[in-house]
Amino acid sequence: MSDDYVWTSPRKVSQVEGASRTWAVDFRGYTSVVVSSVTVYLEGEDVTSTTMLTGDHAVNGTIITLKPLSALKGKETYIVRVLATCDGDIDGRQFEVYCKKAGER
Repeated sequence: MSDDYVWTSPRKVSQVEGASRTWAVDFRGYTSVVVSSVTVYLEGEDVTSTTMLTGDHAVNGTIITLKPLSALKGKETYIVRVLATCDGDIDGRQFEVYCKKAGER
């Protein structure tokens, strides 16, 4: 299993400063999944417009592949919140992305 696949909520993952990563979120147990919204927070502030600049979210079965997450600041923790309409109901997943500075363990 790749580290860029988020199976459960909440989950902590990491990304290196300067990297651009595409994360995928699974809404297991549903048959129909449609993206409602994806929001990226830093210290409670919505920073989606500066961290998810290009591309589109994509759905394949129950898996939502998010736009690339980029332009993150080192030593900061971001919260990614994904809401989806699943079999007619709204469900959500949330995970933390810690941004490592270059050379950080």
